[in-house]
Amino acid sequence: MAIKKSVAEGFARGELYDIVKWQDGAPYGATFTLGANSGTSGKRKLSIQLTDYLNQPLSNMVSVLAYVSDASGNIDAATGLTIADGGSGTLKELVTKHTLLLVTDSNGKVDIEFTQSTTGTTNVYITVVLANNTIATTGQIAVTKS
Repeated sequence: MAIKKSVAEGFARGELYDIVKWQDGAPYGATFTLGANSGTSGKRKLSIQLTDYLNQPLSNMVSVLAYVSDASGNIDAATGLTIADGGSGTLKELVTKHTLLLVTDSNGKVDIEFTQSTTGTTNVYITVVLANNTIATTGQIAVTKS
């Protein structure tokens, strides 16, 4: 038997409060900050700040899956690039140049460093899989080595 209740009826502690409390610390959004391209070394850093269901930065360590994608969020390969830890959090390539496990620092932040190995430009996107099974995708990340 399912119990149905509308928001207008109100919720007591132990009902809605508990449901919302389960969401504390879970990543429901991501803010992406792209650093400047270093043309001579071919390096570029991406910072990802994970946010909660209220769009506030997380204040705890979490892990999420991420993958290299095209503009539509479809899985793609980062040919010509090396992907590595960028400083905050840790990164583990589950499938080389493709699928990533990201573990944030204690503030919900993780950095990724891209390195273009040869002269030229490689364009990639990073898509993060969030706790509610939605995805967040960066804008185009152009990594150039001159």
